[in-house]
Formats: sequence, C-alpha cells, structure tokens
Amino acid sequence: MKYAQIFAIGTILAALLAACSGCATIQGLWDKYVKPEIEKPDQPDQPDQPDQPDQPDQPDQPQNDDAVPFANLRWNRGGENFAGAQRDSRVTIRNVAVRGTTLTYAGDGLTVWPIQTDNVTHIWAIFFDDNRDGIYERGGKFDWGRSTAAPRPLHHVNHGYSNWDGYPKSGTPWAAVITDKTGRHRSNVVKGVWP
Repeated sequence: MKYAQIFAIGTILAALLAACSGCATIQGLWDKYVKPEIEKPDQPDQPDQPDQPDQPDQPDQPQNDDAVPFANLRWNRGGENFAGAQRDSRVTIRNVAVRGTTLTYAGDGLTVWPIQTDNVTHIWAIFFDDNRDGIYERGGKFDWGRSTAAPRPLHHVNHGYSNWDGYPKSGTPWAAVITDKTGRHRSNVVKGVWP
C-alpha cells in the first residue's frame, strides 16, 4: 500500500473511532495493521561485506568429494610439493585402507594419466594429523602408484623419501591422495585412522 492510501484509511478509521466510542475492534485493527505500516521505515540496502582474510592454520570444510579439504594437507615430506594440484574428476580413489604397513585401494580412471615404466600412472601421498586439529601437518609423497591398483607398501614413511620420520601412533587420522607424475592433477582426498 502507498502511504497516501494508508493515511486515507487511517483518517477514515479515526473518524469512525470518534463516532463509535468504545469500538475496541476498530482500534485493535488500527494498532495491528495500519499503524505498523505507517511507522515502518524503508530498509536501506546492506553494503557488501568485505572478504575475510584467509587463516591458513584453520581447518577448511571439505568440498566436493574430498573427505578432507585438500588445502589442509601440508606437503613437507617426500621431496615433492603438489599443493597446487587441481582436482581431475576423471580419477577417483575409493576403498583406501591401511592394513599393517600396506595401503590397499581401488579406483576409477587410474589409466587416464600417462603410463610410465612398470605401469606407473600416479604418485601416492599420505598425511598425518598428529595433533587431531584438522590440519594434516605431516605428509607428502611416499610411493609410486600403478594402474592395476596394486597394494602400496608404506615403508618409505618410516624411512627413505626426503624428511619422512616414522609411522604415526595408532589412532592417528590420516588422509591420502594421488596425483599425476607432474603434480598438476589430483584425485579426491580420502581419510582413515592409522591401525
């Protein structure tokens, strides 16, 4: 309703109120419907809120099919840093499990990336959240992966590749991902708990 119409209705109702002393019904209608419309100010547009600065040590929320946000994985072991890898939706890992010191898995699209000698198509990386804060602060490359999804030994985590310094404690959350050999493309991120 336009304010002029509301004012006209209010004037008519006020005249009726004066004529009908004790007509509580009209007064109630006035107070309930007309008066709030007259008093309601126009709402100004809300300005856009500025983007909040990133806080790198705060865990992100998982997106798409990642069980753990890829940004929460710290590439500080294994001699490679593939933190800039982009999700390749053609490659998905599933049924990933750590049994003893062996990683087993299945997957789709394991032959999408170029094949190297011995059927190598990807690089495996694993990360540990030793303090359970959602940031997987210890991890990186630990082995090559094959298009046949052959089980991967985890002995390089205990010794071998650059900066690896041992297996985590039992019950430590882990996250794993595969990348192509160049580190430009990646699979989804999966997670589990160290046995």
